[in-house]
Amino acid sequence: MKYRHAFHAGNFADVMKHVALVAALLRLNEKHRPLFLLDTHAGRGRYEVPAGGGEAAQGVGRLLAARVQNAHPALARYLGIVAGLNVGGALRAYPGSPQIEAALMRPGDRAAFCELQTTEASALRQMFRSDTRVGVHERDGYEAFR
Repeated sequence: MKYRHAFHAGNFADVMKHVALVAALLRLNEKHRPLFLLDTHAGRGRYEVPAGGGEAAQGVGRLLAARVQNAHPALARYLGIVAGLNVGGALRAYPGSPQIEAALMRPGDRAAFCELQTTEASALRQMFRSDTRVGVHERDGYEAFR
């Protein structure tokens, strides 16, 4: 499957997917057993938001501008992760699923991030080079299930 993560990073659908991901991981983290995460279409892990915001302007940009009060814990945690990449308030960077997953992983958890595109896999490998909990695999994520 070819999907241009960078083009769609931070759009409305991406925000919905990532808030649901955070909610699921927060719930799973309530158990004390270690998790294994397999991300089959990891992308590069972090994306630069183009000047003007691109699709992110209508997704995460609108949500950040709304300054949501008393948010659901999953939404609050997601917004905290995004804000942590954008010190000073201007939307310049957006976390992909791997960066969000790593932010919610505990010391005993493990993850395998699969990405088929060489440049994206290289960027992801660089991002997690010092995180021993994470393995980056340049391969088809569906194949990794086997």
